[in-house]
Amino acid sequence: YKIAPLLKKDPRAYLVVTEGKQHFSLPMDATKEPFTNADVVLALKHAIDREQMVKLLMAGYGRVGNDHPIAASDPSFNPNIAQRAYDPDKARFHLKKAGKSDLTLELHAAPVAFEQAVNTAELFAQSAKPAGITINVKREPDDGYWSDVWMKKP
Repeated sequence: YKIAPLLKKDPRAYLVVTEGKQHFSLPMDATKEPFTNADVVLALKHAIDREQMVKLLMAGYGRVGNDHPIAASDPSFNPNIAQRAYDPDKARFHLKKAGKSDLTLELHAAPVAFEQAVNTAELFAQSAKPAGITINVKREPDDGYWSDVWMKKP
């Protein structure tokens, strides 16, 4: 997706866009606070501007996910599940319902997880601010990420 805009400018190049099955995620451990509260989770889901991420981080070559790792090109994909839109007001509503007026979290990211992981985390932090959610992005080293960070730190 990074080179696609350059190829489109070259009249000698022919760009073929296909559906893929790759996905990028920012998982939450639902057994640990504050993610044990369904309203906190819903607040976070409404506080992320997924369309902006596809536009800015994937040059428009992607599709917004649907809170699960099943791609639209997969036969198991369920197109009837409604997509959650970016809605800071709804995110604030769910925070309030969870008994919180604001929320501060750390989000650990490393490029080894996926190339745009740190940028994704930073864009999430930016989109979450209007909802009263502060996300402090911690860039982790690639070395040791899978053993020391993945599914161990939020």
